[in-house]
Amino acid sequence: MGEEVFSETHLRIVNADAVTNIVFYCMDGKSLLSVCVQNNVNLEILLSFFMKKITLLSSLIFYSQFMKNDRKIAYYLYSNFKMGKKTIYYTHEQIAETTGMNRVSATKILNDFEKKGLIELNYKYIHILKEKELEDIFGLISFFDF
Repeated sequence: MGEEVFSETHLRIVNADAVTNIVFYCMDGKSLLSVCVQNNVNLEILLSFFMKKITLLSSLIFYSQFMKNDRKIAYYLYSNFKMGKKTIYYTHEQIAETTGMNRVSATKILNDFEKKGLIELNYKYIHILKEKELEDIFGLISFFDF
């Protein structure tokens, strides 16, 4: 689903591939909201979906400030820890996509972090062992609690 349904220009170039058959629907924002109301869709769920997309995009912009990939991943792991997640349930591929790098590079860095004892790698999750050492990798960036 694209957030552009709520913009003035409703044009989106789509290239999709799926394992199973899929159907694409195209509608403007007013129609989408109308369908949601008619089908008792909680609008909070719809807004949450869009917020996840905004968060991902802002993360990609944020991670672009780091020139070195190890700093991107250290910050990614540390920021998840600061949000109360000592165990992170993401694959190497998902971490790579979020930080704007390829999976091979992300896996290499994560393996290096594990060798240094900063994290423990498991199947589809990572356990953070030494958050302070992760913070030391990316340097001086402030966190704000709201």
